[in-house]
Amino acid sequence: MGNPYYVKFGRTKEITNSKQTDSSKNDQNIAPVVRTMAFIRILSHGPDGQIKTNDDFDVSTFTKAISELSGEGMQNPPFQF
Repeated sequence: MGNPYYVKFGRTKEITNSKQTDSSKNDQNIAPVVRTMAFIRILSHGPDGQIKTNDDFDVSTFTKAISELSGEGMQNPPFQF
């Protein structure tokens, strides 16, 4: 029988662009945003059977955007790619 799994929960932020479409004007606007992502990682204990060692590996990862903050109006807005 294999080694058990363990779960890690967390949040991370990323700077990215958000594309907004105005269908009435047939126009697209790209704006920089800071997106907060929540994640769940399912990890294996690895061959040594010990938790949180270098041989542990991801079995699966799930992510979801939980908030998005526009760069407009910020003192140091995110750069645009």
